[in-house]
Parts: sequence; structure tokens; C-alpha cells
Amino acid sequence: MQIIESPACTFCGVEYETLLHLFCDCTKVKLFWETVHQKWRKHLKLCFPFTAEAILLGDTMLTNFLLLAAKRYISMCRCENQNLSFNVYRASVSNIQKLKLS
Repeated sequence: MQIIESPACTFCGVEYETLLHLFCDCTKVKLFWETVHQKWRKHLKLCFPFTAEAILLGDTMLTNFLLLAAKRYISMCRCENQNLSFNVYRASVSNIQKLKLS
């Protein structure tokens, strides 16, 4: 783990990196959530309100699993200083499911 010299957001570099900002309000994270929302609606037929409260607290078992995986992915990208990608997130969910089934 490295010490971060600046309180600025790892992704946007503009705002203070609070938990709310990191997982909900950051412009780059919002773009990630928009893509997640579109894919969930199209492929999983999930209608989920992507509000800060819903993202942080969850809803049903399935959405909680997918949200937790997404928040874990966002956190990992933050620590590894990587850009957010829906395809990498999708692969990480698939890997988690494989672990669960084995």
C-alpha cells in the first residue's frame, strides 16, 4: 500500500476523495455506473435505481452481489491506479462466480 500525498480523487483528480465521491459522485465513476446500468437493464433485465443510496446500500441479493463486485473493482482500480472498464468488471464478476461454484 502506498501513501497518497494528495486528498484529490484518484480517478478525476479534482474533488476530495471521500467514500461518497469515490463510489458515487466522481465523473469517471458515474460513467462506469451508467455503463453498468445499461448492461444490467439490457442483459439481466434488472431495473435498479442508480442513486448514491442504492449504490451504497444495495437492494436485492443479486444486485447486492453485483454492486459489491463493482465497488470492489472500483476500489482495486483506485489502489492500482487503473482506469475503470466495464469489460474488466464483467470478467471479475465471472471469476467470482467461478470461485463460488467450485
